[in-house]
Amino acid sequence: MQVHLTLKSSNKKTGPLPTSTSERASCPTTCKFYNKGCYAASGPQNLHWQKVSKKERGTDWPTFCNSIKKLPKGQLWRHNVSGDLPHVLGYIDESLVNELVRANRGRKGYTYSHHDTEAGDNLKILLEANKRGFTINASTESLQQADEAMNKGLPAVVVVDSSKPCPKVTPEGRRVMQCPATKEGSTAQCATCGLCAIGERRCVVAFPSHGNSKKHVNQLLEA
Repeated sequence: MQVHLTLKSSNKKTGPLPTSTSERASCPTTCKFYNKGCYAASGPQNLHWQKVSKKERGTDWPTFCNSIKKLPKGQLWRHNVSGDLPHVLGYIDESLVNELVRANRGRKGYTYSHHDTEAGDNLKILLEANKRGFTINASTESLQQADEAMNKGLPAVVVVDSSKPCPKVTPEGRRVMQCPATKEGSTAQCATCGLCAIGERRCVVAFPSHGNSKKHVNQLLEA
């Protein structure tokens, strides 16, 4: 597993916090946007992602985890601007995730995962990571899926159609909050927000489709 750590991101939406990128092989093929629609598969981030995937940038997993251990206590950081958790054929690698969770101790790491929570021990691994302070959000494509993930005890985020107003509540009545950094004219950044890093939250965070493939994403969401 090849991973690259940027100690101070220059991305306008994330702000100047540490971010990482994992090789493309980390992404589960069950992700609805695996072949087309992934926001990270275009632009400068995609060029960076390709270099990490070809092992032209970044390090192996143990070296990456050692770098996380060196981050200041209390540091907010985002794992995987591109990529997902290490796995074997869709089954999350528990030992590697545990290594990262231990490295994150005392820090505020968070990420998102499209891995199928029904496969093997995936749900147990995700719940345990959240319990131990490393926030892993379940990435979903509908408000119903978001409700299902939160009913299982996971924090959830959802992709919503950017051509429509952002929903206010889920079918089960949970509040939906649009990511502040995605609102028009907003100066909010991940570095100052930290909403997605709160594992025990009651709201679903919504991300309107964006990037070069947002029309295709909207079609998938409509379907």
